[in-house]
Amino acid sequence: MGDTTPSFGTTTNSTSIIVQQDNSPFPTGVILDETNFSLWSQLMEMRIGARNKVGYLTGEAKKPEQTNSSYAIWITENHKVKSWLIDSMSPTVMQRFIRLSTTKKIWEAIAKTFYDGSDETRLFELNKKSFTTMQNERPLSTSYNKLVAIFQEIDHRTNTHDGSVEGILQMHSMMARL
Repeated sequence: MGDTTPSFGTTTNSTSIIVQQDNSPFPTGVILDETNFSLWSQLMEMRIGARNKVGYLTGEAKKPEQTNSSYAIWITENHKVKSWLIDSMSPTVMQRFIRLSTTKKIWEAIAKTFYDGSDETRLFELNKKSFTTMQNERPLSTSYNKLVAIFQEIDHRTNTHDGSVEGILQMHSMMARL
């Protein structure tokens, strides 16, 4: 941070200031539409996290008071992350979320709109797909990759971080209904 350098028998403190700007293009790759929230959200979280801005999605990066010296920086960073989210949506989807004031509000509204953690219908479809997927003259690697993707999504949707008895019973009950 600051280093002390002797100069003619006296000591001076010099502080290094590092300004980091990330003006590189934000690769979207996948555009959010009505069908691909699971993939899109994972990609966006990973890309935003790689730029050290996940706190704007989670609300951990709290909006300071207007009188605080970091207020302008927070506003700029919030707009930056909001633009990454909005730019990665189809125009129809974009219209639903563009007027929300913070990145966190957009992220939560998108999750509420497109994903329900107990999405049993989707789990049923995935389980059905896993049992009916066939090779059908395709290379084995293609069929294998398709199955792996199905099982990864099932794992993602059923993964519980709650190791409590209630959490395990809830997951068992959900799987039994499928």
